[in-house]
Amino acid sequence: MVIQIYEIQEPKEARQMLRLGVDHIGTVLTEPRHAEDETIQETIHVVQREGGVSSVIPLFADEREICRAVERLGFDILHLCDTLLDTRGTSIDPEPLIALQRRIRKRYPELRLARSIPVPVVGDERIASEICQLSKSFAAVSDFLLIDTWIHPDKGDQLVQGYVGITGMRCDWELARRIVQSVDIPVILAGGLGPDNVEDAIIAVRPAGVDSCTRTNACDATGKPVRFRKDVSKVSALVKRVRQAEIRLGK
Repeated sequence: MVIQIYEIQEPKEARQMLRLGVDHIGTVLTEPRHAEDETIQETIHVVQREGGVSSVIPLFADEREICRAVERLGFDILHLCDTLLDTRGTSIDPEPLIALQRRIRKRYPELRLARSIPVPVVGDERIASEICQLSKSFAAVSDFLLIDTWIHPDKGDQLVQGYVGITGMRCDWELARRIVQSVDIPVILAGGLGPDNVEDAIIAVRPAGVDSCTRTNACDATGKPVRFRKDVSKVSALVKRVRQAEIRLGK
């Protein structure tokens, strides 16, 4: 069971996560210029030197800038997380993004690709059918899928417009399970996972791995999660609950 933790931006924190038993260390590039950030470069190098897997999300869409980041940073997994749904929850035309992934795979054959699949908090049959079809389409050009929570505009806002994730809210686990069963590549479950619910999520969805960001972050004095800063005790507790779930599943 892969354990993936985002948003790790510093070498010291990366080492902490690896010591706790985290497998994939996720880093976010909020702007193209961050591919030149020496701290981020060292974070990725530390992960790889110490036996972890480095996964990077670029929060920008320009293909040239994405390729520049791949070449400059040399990470293991390129994680793409465009929202894929319009404001009504209808899937957009995936072909341009599928074509992008084909070009990247051809250009960088050693690079693994992950694609986020948006799943609402509560899904209906129409949206479930569309999302399952999106999952199958992207599975053909990806090494991993990552299920993450999509928020309907009437219910709130995604933190980063145009991209899915970082909501702290769990998605529809029943639909997530359907996606896991419908594709032939590993699926990582994200979306509001923390120490208190990750074991139940694994039992319900049966993913190949789990991902946590918001609910393993440190919190400020008001209890609000702080981006880019982890709570080591929360991550440690999450790792233990994941391993407990593996025992329950006989893995």
